[in-house]
Amino acid sequence: MSIYRYTAKDSSGEVLESSIEAATRYEALASLHGRQMTVLALEEVNPAGEAAKGRHLTRTGTRRRFRFTAISLGDRALFCR
Repeated sequence: MSIYRYTAKDSSGEVLESSIEAATRYEALASLHGRQMTVLALEEVNPAGEAAKGRHLTRTGTRRRFRFTAISLGDRALFCR
């Protein structure tokens, strides 16, 4: 089992930082989603307590971290139509 450090928002919108023990990244994500949390970042921690390099929550298979930007008013209006 590996330890994963995460940053997530709970259902009330509060940002939490903690760690979770799981066999795989998928299992860690599934467990956090089951707790009604939105995962913002997830890193595997090696036994020395340091984050593993290059092991971030990824989007479409790239090695980039999620980057969140503000949604423009025009995009929000289009989405609501």
